[in-house]
Amino acid sequence: MKITSKIILDALAVKHSQDVFISECKTGASSSGCLRMDAWVMKKSWASPVVTGYEIKVSRSDFLNDTKWQNYLPYCNELYFVCPPKLITIEEVPENVGLMYISSTGTRIYTKKKAAYRDITVPEDLYRYLLMWRTVVTRDNSSDVISKKEYWQNWLEQRELDRTLGRNVSEALKQTIQEKITQVSNKNEDLEKRLERYRYLTDFLESIDVNPKAYSLRGNVERKLEALKALIPDKLTDNIQWTIDRLTSLLEEINKLNKGREDV
Repeated sequence: MKITSKIILDALAVKHSQDVFISECKTGASSSGCLRMDAWVMKKSWASPVVTGYEIKVSRSDFLNDTKWQNYLPYCNELYFVCPPKLITIEEVPENVGLMYISSTGTRIYTKKKAAYRDITVPEDLYRYLLMWRTVVTRDNSSDVISKKEYWQNWLEQRELDRTLGRNVSEALKQTIQEKITQVSNKNEDLEKRLERYRYLTDFLESIDVNPKAYSLRGNVERKLEALKALIPDKLTDNIQWTIDRLTSLLEEINKLNKGREDV
């Protein structure tokens, strides 16, 4: 059986019977020097409408002399060469392009190499072409029936809404992350100040031979002060009492800092 371009095109139409399938698809107005893809397919999905382009080859010379296929890449997420078996080998296909064979009976299309998915925005000129020249506006008494033109209009509107939503979500996330970074930075700065005060107090206690990590810190300080008091003349009692009160206040501050460090 001789495989022709029409046989391959018909097989692709069957393969994509549940998708938007456009044969001989232009990329815009003819006056603008547009391109023409053998087939252009869009999956019917609001969330991920994958667009696939097809370049049909039925002769080696057509494949080897083709210099325009690269220009199709901006108009589809995936691009495939489709040909009879072994007309094109996997090694001959560019890295980001896929390869499909049609069966010898001309009834089945199968993938030899998966095309790489490219995250691109299809130019609006192509959708304008489809709306104006490749859709049929229909009317029906049922309000549930939607024409192809209305479908495409809704899709274009939804695409713009999705873009706007994506931008808004991105900005909100950036703002939230920055606020969290600022909060953590402020908290770290406060902790550094408290630790500095703690280090100062522990250094002072160690300088008077008091272990700041002792279980009964208050008792150790009081015993140390009593020992010091015995060495001081009676006339300095008032000064010692002031020292005791001051150290007691310092101990209370240490306890607060220790508690704060445990909470952290």
